[in-house]
Amino acid sequence: MINNSNLAVKITDSENERKDFPDTFWEIVLFIDGVTDVRIGSQNFSIKAPVCYCLNRKESFNVLNRSRFLALGFDPRMVNSTFNPEQISRSRPMPEDYAGRLDLFWADCFIRDSGELLKPVILYPQSVRFLEENFIKIGDELTNKPDSYWPCRVRSFLIESLLHIGRIFHQPGRIPDKTPGIPDHPSEKVRLYLQTHYSEKISLNGLANMFCTNKTSLEENFAELTGKTVFAYLRDLRISLARNLLQETTLTVAEVALMAGYADPTHFGRIFKKYLKELPVRYRKRFGGK
Repeated sequence: MINNSNLAVKITDSENERKDFPDTFWEIVLFIDGVTDVRIGSQNFSIKAPVCYCLNRKESFNVLNRSRFLALGFDPRMVNSTFNPEQISRSRPMPEDYAGRLDLFWADCFIRDSGELLKPVILYPQSVRFLEENFIKIGDELTNKPDSYWPCRVRSFLIESLLHIGRIFHQPGRIPDKTPGIPDHPSEKVRLYLQTHYSEKISLNGLANMFCTNKTSLEENFAELTGKTVFAYLRDLRISLARNLLQETTLTVAEVALMAGYADPTHFGRIFKKYLKELPVRYRKRFGGK
């Protein structure tokens, strides 16, 4: 098990070590490949990867046979120090502040209504690779502590993972028994690519070549699926992550920009100001970023 006594996060690939996670922890159990038997409460189920389970501290979940998985346990207050797990409920009014709405967005994956069964979040192969890489990055930071910013990077990778799972969770058809979505839509793979590669340089020509289409068809199909242009959707992904990292971490603006897909911090600042009407530094101060 990889952990740090000063940071409320642990990661392991062992079922025995999972049992040592503190009772205050929420947990993401990521099944990477194969078929696995699990016990949820008093019932046994067979599940087929790639899937993940988002567990709150009240839920009983056991992996019954050897399988390839990673478990990430964390105190939810590590994401936002003002976050109160006991007060999170789907019946509560939507928070007015951006941070509160974003907390509810990802925390919704961990909340169950009375009598609601825990169900897996079904992942695309690209998503499980994205999450596995982030979990490994967290483990590396916890082990190596390369500089004074390592706790910040752990939190940033955790936030990035939670937001990614939140986007999948709220997408129709990715949770069993939810309203079916349109997984065969021609732009579904494009959307998933953007969700897992937003930190990289992306062009419309590159996407069109990658997905064997032309720019016009790509834009039309993508707008039909999402209601947005490709680059409006990509911008929203990037700005959403940047806003959260500015509020909840002490990463430099340059590091935030890079994680959000902007190699040039000055360009990032211009884009950020265009859509949020203030520069990243001012935004961080106004919202009490760490």
